[in-house]
Amino acid sequence: MRFFTILSVLFLGAVMFSCEDKNESKPPVASFTISPSTGPFTQSFNFNASSSYDDDEATESLQVRWDFDGDGSFDTQYSTTKTAEYTYEGPDEYMVVLEVANSEGWTDTEEKQLIVFADSVPPMPSFYVEPDSSSVQTIFLFNSAASTDQYTPAGELRYRWDWEGDGTWDTPFITDTVFYHKYEEAGDYWVILEVKNSYSVTDTTGRIVYVYDL
Repeated sequence: MRFFTILSVLFLGAVMFSCEDKNESKPPVASFTISPSTGPFTQSFNFNASSSYDDDEATESLQVRWDFDGDGSFDTQYSTTKTAEYTYEGPDEYMVVLEVANSEGWTDTEEKQLIVFADSVPPMPSFYVEPDSSSVQTIFLFNSAASTDQYTPAGELRYRWDWEGDGTWDTPFITDTVFYHKYEEAGDYWVILEVKNSYSVTDTTGRIVYVYDL
């Protein structure tokens, strides 16, 4: 009976030791850097998770995946490649999420905020006038449809006009590309067009319209 008791104690001890050993398994530690730490949305950002580690497993065997905009949906599949490159479609404050998994299925995540701002590249304003010279009371047509922007569709550009070049805008920003204007007095008028893109970056252009008496 005593021998049986000793065996029972040894068996229970082995089971407990085994359970304790399993409970000692720990998840990896997720860690990454972003380069550059901020930039315009036209910038290509580099993400590096090489600083992630696991106490019981080589970093090279850890798998990582990325959610670049923090929407809860991972943008990449699991891979042992620790670096990634991504370009954003527009400016915003993005929450970048890294998830790291080891061979036992344990995971860990790290989140970092990335501020992506509007590019400083302005639109390219352009317009023509019909006619570009005429008498008082003529209705002039101004057309800015030739204006372009590298990142904003033409239909989303906005325009405003200064008919006399006096520094005061005579219209608000609107998406219409065609405007009509009539001058009441003769003179040489410097007409200014300002174009704004989707990221509130603007640029201007101007030209002279000649108005003479009847």
